[in-house]
Amino acid sequence: MTITVQTRAYTDTITLEGRLDAIGATELEKHFQQINPITKVVIIDMAKLSYISSMGLRAILQAYKTLAKYHKKLNIVNIPPNIRQIFEMSGFIQAFVHEEKFVIIEKEQSDLNCIYSVAGILDIETIGSLEALTRKVRDEKITNINILCEGLKSISFVGCEALKNLRDMLSTRNGFLTMENIPQPVLEEIKKIGCDDFIKSVAIQTKKNTDTAGNDGLEIEQYVFTGAWGSFELPKFDAAWKQMHKLTQTVVIDVKGVSGLNQEAFASLMALKESGTKQNITVDLSM
Repeated sequence: MTITVQTRAYTDTITLEGRLDAIGATELEKHFQQINPITKVVIIDMAKLSYISSMGLRAILQAYKTLAKYHKKLNIVNIPPNIRQIFEMSGFIQAFVHEEKFVIIEKEQSDLNCIYSVAGILDIETIGSLEALTRKVRDEKITNINILCEGLKSISFVGCEALKNLRDMLSTRNGFLTMENIPQPVLEEIKKIGCDDFIKSVAIQTKKNTDTAGNDGLEIEQYVFTGAWGSFELPKFDAAWKQMHKLTQTVVIDVKGVSGLNQEAFASLMALKESGTKQNITVDLSM
């Protein structure tokens, strides 16, 4: 493994290239022993790192503890997807990883549905990863995408537009884009740049199941809402909706994951139930 160190002001940047195994871990520990006493921040750049072993993780953890003891910070940036997955599994992400790039990790995939975890900053410099994912989804004919956003640090207008493109592409297949656990600062950014409709569109997940008990082929649609009440729109059961969902007889509205359900919210849900009845749709509320 190759280790290079660049010092600027009160910051040391350590660039790792190759494999951080037992031998590389020993070399890295030697570098940390030589950190200048006036250094306040140590940055480990992993852009060129191809592998990390348990010994490598232990060396980084020990360095983190040593620096913290002397009130110094350790940040890790530019983590490749395969390395980041190891960091997630070990719990290092919450400890001291500082994302600068936008990273997408595939968590689960089936024929039509995929779950991804994202982290970092989604802007004009990093949307390439998301655009590549959109092309993959299009080519593999995936229908539904669920994105876990705990690690998302920031999003720009361009980032929102890229996600909208993914959402719109899925909608052409009657599919859905859902985003869970969006950090509040990111939600505020989305609102500030005028993409409130995007928040509403990603706050809803629709699942369709066929009720075969009566062999009538009628469908049950389940709307699962998450987030704060008011960040999404309830479906509108009218003649146009009924025309598009001819086989639907029962709709389940699941708001167990919604915060801020006040008196006005309950009134809206009751009105929704009544509007469904007028269209011969049974609306079940799950709260």
